Amino acid sequence: MNFDELLTTKVIHEVSTLLRDQLKKDFDLEVGNMELAPISKQVARHVGALFFNAGVQAALETVRRRTADLENDIECLELPVR
Repeated sequence: MNFDELLTTKVIHEVSTLLRDQLKKDFDLEVGNMELAPISKQVARHVGALFFNAGVQAALETVRRRTADLENDIECLELPVR
């Protein structure tokens, strides 16, 4: 099992456990992790994609900011022409 598969398995297990506990608390429903695994997988994929995309957007914004700073630094190097 590679790192991504291990991470995904742990996330699915955590989501299943949280859902199971919440269903028990709120609705007095007894549901096992095996029954919750498919929905937990969907939740993990969806939420994981949201966090991943937010990280990509944050990285792009950082690159844009740094690129603008570099442009300004380079423009300051221009010599006046007479």
